[in-house]
Order: sequence, then C-alpha cells, then structure tokens
Amino acid sequence: MRTWATRQNAVRGPGLGRVAARNKDRFTTEVWPRLHGLCPDSKESNLELVSPGEAHRFLRRLMSQEVEEFWAVALNSRKDPVRAECLFRGSVDVCLFHPRDVFRFGCRNNSAALIVAHNHPSGDAEPSPQDEVVNQQLLAAAIILQIPVVDHLIVAGRSYFSFLQAGRMVLKDGCVSAPREPDDP
Repeated sequence: MRTWATRQNAVRGPGLGRVAARNKDRFTTEVWPRLHGLCPDSKESNLELVSPGEAHRFLRRLMSQEVEEFWAVALNSRKDPVRAECLFRGSVDVCLFHPRDVFRFGCRNNSAALIVAHNHPSGDAEPSPQDEVVNQQLLAAAIILQIPVVDHLIVAGRSYFSFLQAGRMVLKDGCVSAPREPDDP
C-alpha cells in the first residue's frame, strides 16, 4: 500500500544517490515539497482540499492509471489533510473493499472527516450502479461512526465525478446523510 511519506523517511528511501544524501537539508526543504506539492506530516503544509477539483488534482497524482485503487484522505477538524492512503488495489475494472476498512483508517488517523476516492482506468468517470451502492454504504457507516465523508470522487485521468457536486451526498452540520427521496404528494 502506498502512503504519504515524511520528509525524514524520504531521504532514507531506496534509490537516493550520494548527492541527495549529501544535500539532505536542501532535499527536505526544497526538492521534496516541489516533487509532491506538500508534506502532510509537516506543520508547513499549505495544502487545503476545499473543493472537489482540488481533491481531484491531488489524488490523480497518487493513483495508478492501470488498475482500480480505492483511496482515503483523513482530514482534521479544519478539513486539512492529515494522511492519504491507498486502502485497496484491484484489477483493470474492479476493486473490492469493505466500508469497515475505510473507517478503520479514519479511526487510526484520528480523522474528523474523510474524503474517499477510487479511479476508473477506463477513463470514464461516470459512476456505475456498484459505485452508487458503495456510496450509500459509506454514508450509512459515516452516520453510525460519526466520521463524515465529505466527498466521494471517481477519478478518470483528467476528468472526475464528485458525488457531492452531483447532489448525491447531503452535508448538514458536519453530518453526512444519504440523499432524501422526493416526497410523494
């Protein structure tokens, strides 16, 4: 599973040459933030995922283009990202997961809220019927566990689908609920 790394861990990682090792300070203060646009374990991080578009730009850099992956982003009470992790990897057209594992990630990282996302390697961002079922399961679990799911994104390269923008998630006072059925007259 891929996760964000800290700057300290980055300089210890495999594949770094002697130049990077000698220039550790420059690497950790200049190169690392430029490569990743952030460092979530740092107080200096200025990344804010305040819109589905920003979340899409952030997540598409992390996701594989070859197989489906399901990612979660843990947010603090100010909705700043604390950690992002690929929770599941699937095949070309399917990625099996269970909502309990998504919320386990949220609890482990002391999340005030979550953004969840998965990709469609086919390039079609439209949700499938199974995506709709998954979204409903996540919303139901979010209500019970009181860890709101701020948005559920489907990433398809440069395009994306946001369940929030499509009106398929309702946020009220920090709580998430499934969309209401229209009242019968």
